Amino acid sequence: MTKFKELHSFEKRLAESQKILEKYRSSAPVIVEPYSDQAPSIDRCKFLVPWDLTYGQLIYVVRKRIDLSREKSLFMFCSGIVPMQNKTIIELHRMYGEEDGFLYFTYTLEDTFG
Repeated sequence: MTKFKELHSFEKRLAESQKILEKYRSSAPVIVEPYSDQAPSIDRCKFLVPWDLTYGQLIYVVRKRIDLSREKSLFMFCSGIVPMQNKTIIELHRMYGEEDGFLYFTYTLEDTFG
């Protein structure tokens, strides 16, 4: 279970995602959190992501938010898998979106060189 899920009840998460989806029809509510305590934290976990953004583009956005050096590789998982880079958020939301309306990603880092 993610920290976001631990902190917020299902009903609260569902109400929030429905409100977001009604107000911002061209974007998806996405939660991005570190997989473990060893991964650097991100300044926020909730994102409003355009439906047509690709998974690869989302990785770029997250890399910028956690300010990673080039020596580190970022791996983002959605429902325990690493999606293909060209999958759009709408495709991922249809396949892996949860009942509360959010699409959840966890991330971890790996040294690329050395």
